[in-house]
Amino acid sequence: MELQRYESRVSKPSTEKKRVYLLVKRVLDIIVSFLLLILFTPLILIVARIIYKQEGGPVLAKSWRIGVHERPFILYEFRTFSIPSRVISAFPRPATVSRAHYRQQQMIRERQQQVLTPIGKKLRKYKLHKLPQLWNVFRGDMSFVGPIPVDRETVVTYNQYEYRRMAMKPGITGFTRVYTPGLRKDLKIEQDLYYMKYRTLKMDMIILFRAIRRNFKNKTSK
Repeated sequence: MELQRYESRVSKPSTEKKRVYLLVKRVLDIIVSFLLLILFTPLILIVARIIYKQEGGPVLAKSWRIGVHERPFILYEFRTFSIPSRVISAFPRPATVSRAHYRQQQMIRERQQQVLTPIGKKLRKYKLHKLPQLWNVFRGDMSFVGPIPVDRETVVTYNQYEYRRMAMKPGITGFTRVYTPGLRKDLKIEQDLYYMKYRTLKMDMIILFRAIRRNFKNKTSK
């Protein structure tokens, strides 16, 4: 219902307006991410020191994601989960199991045994684990507003319609996460394509405002 009310108030931008929008959005991404990186440098260093002191290295969690037009990039976040591989890798490999199969099973066990660390819970509560993504925005891998970053395994499952989503840069927050969270994968993609069709700077500002307000409400209500 909320989405329908919003759609009734917007119109599809022209091609020329879309070019101007993308240019201005990129300039704003560079300027704002640069200023925020400077502003939050002390906080980033403090968080990094706490993580290293409590959990050891690595401080950052790095994962490959697929950006606009299938350009791969490394997504940076503060590490919020434990590293079970340090324990699992200590177990000897059974003689009857191939190295490749053993490594595959080991990776599965690692995913199953990852535990959110105490500092990780606090970082995720206040969304501070996303602070390193400001570097992704500054580099041009991401934008402040866009679809959720996805990995290669997800992209290869897209059909021709769903693949249109890859024409947008992923974002730290986005239309789907603000207006329609908790949807199925196919409906999320549909909403991402809706955003791609109607996106404007005004729309991005509203999404950012709503994301900040929702995050603030969630914290004050706990």
